Amino acid sequence: MRPVRETLLGTLLLVVLVCIASRAVAQQAAEPPLTQQDVSQQREALRAAEDITEEQRDEAERLYDQASAALEAARQRREQAAEFARAIEEAPARLAALSAELAQPPDE
Repeated sequence: MRPVRETLLGTLLLVVLVCIASRAVAQQAAEPPLTQQDVSQQREALRAAEDITEEQRDEAERLYDQASAALEAARQRREQAAEFARAIEEAPARLAALSAELAQPPDE
């Protein structure tokens, strides 16, 4: 009897975790992506702010620099992923062409 109970509890836990994960993914998909323009606008607002110390301003600038660098890295990775996807799509045709070329007798 105990193994059945443990199996049911394990299954219930798995279902709950899947529900939580799918909800988190749905929330992420609903949020608009952060852009370089957003970071620039926030940086301008920071420069205009008069109610923060110079130390706070410097720290915020550093964080905006990090955000900007992360956005650029993400953009580059998306481009690389697109290149890989194209290579994967073109691979069967390229393989067939190379196989046909290798099947030909050598020119003398």
